[in-house]
Amino acid sequence: MNVELFKKIKEIEGIEGYGVVDAEEGNLIDRGGIIPGNIDELVAFFGSAGEVIANALNLSGIERIVGLGREKLLIVKKDKYYIGVVFEDVSPQELHKKIEEALKEEDLTGDPKVFALMKGKARQINLLLEEFSRGGNPEEWVNFVVSFIRENDKEGKFVRLIDVKDNKIIPKGALGLTQEEANTFMKQVADALIKRAVAALGKDEAKARVHNVIQKLGAKK
Repeated sequence: MNVELFKKIKEIEGIEGYGVVDAEEGNLIDRGGIIPGNIDELVAFFGSAGEVIANALNLSGIERIVGLGREKLLIVKKDKYYIGVVFEDVSPQELHKKIEEALKEEDLTGDPKVFALMKGKARQINLLLEEFSRGGNPEEWVNFVVSFIRENDKEGKFVRLIDVKDNKIIPKGALGLTQEEANTFMKQVADALIKRAVAALGKDEAKARVHNVIQKLGAKK
C-alpha cells in the first residue's frame, strides 16, 4: 500500500499521534503527532506478541490490541504494517473503523487502455534508467525522473499515479488521463532522461545505450 496514506491517520479526531512499523523488519516507517519516543519498539513488540498469542491459541488473528497505561495505545495490523495510535477518550472499536476508512486506497486504474499505455511507457523509461545508470548510482537517475515528474506535472495528475520501487517507476493507474495526455507526458519524461544522459555520458555513449534499449524492446515484442 502507499505509505503516504499513513499521514491521514493524524487527521482522525481523537488521535494524538501515531507510529507505523514494518511487521517483518520492526523498523519505523512513519510517525506523527504526540507519541512516546520508543513508539517503534512498543508497536513492534505488542503487534508481534499479539500474533504469537493468536497462533498459540489457534485463532485466525487479533484485530486490535489496546494498551491502557500513561498513554492509551491502540495497535492494529494493516497489510504488512503494525499501526500504533495514541488516543484520547474514544472507543477503540470506532477508532479502528476510522483508521481502516482513512487507509482505503482509491482505485486509480482508470481507462484500461490508457493504463496499458502508461505501463508500456514506464517500461521504456525503466530500461533507459537501467542503461544510463550502469556503472553509476541508480538512485541519482531515478531521483532525476521523480523530480522532473513533480516539477512538470502542473495539474498533479501524474504524481499520484506513479510510484517508485527498486529504482524503477511503477504506474498505479491512469485515472483521469487521456491517451494523448499519458503519451505526451511520459514522452517528455523519456526525452528529459535522454537529454540528461547526453550531458552526463556524452552524445556517443548515450546514443549507444539508447540503442541497447531499442534492441531490448524489439526483442520482447
